[in-house]
Amino acid sequence: MLSSKGFWSLCLLLAVSLFLASLIKQDLWLLLAAGSLATVTYFIGDDVLFAEYNKKREAKRARLQKAFDNRRKMR
Repeated sequence: MLSSKGFWSLCLLLAVSLFLASLIKQDLWLLLAAGSLATVTYFIGDDVLFAEYNKKREAKRARLQKAFDNRRKMR
């Protein structure tokens, strides 16, 4: 369940909803709950939510490093 992208997306949606509700009702407990949920989601769920992006970024970095190394060898 913790490795599910849908679960962490739902947590982010809930955090945003709690934040908006705290603005409307002006309730600090809702704001605290939203901040706590957003923090947990950021630190734990970011690996799951951004795994595809991180793979693409790492592949691009490796490709650029290989091109740089090849160019350096040619000189």
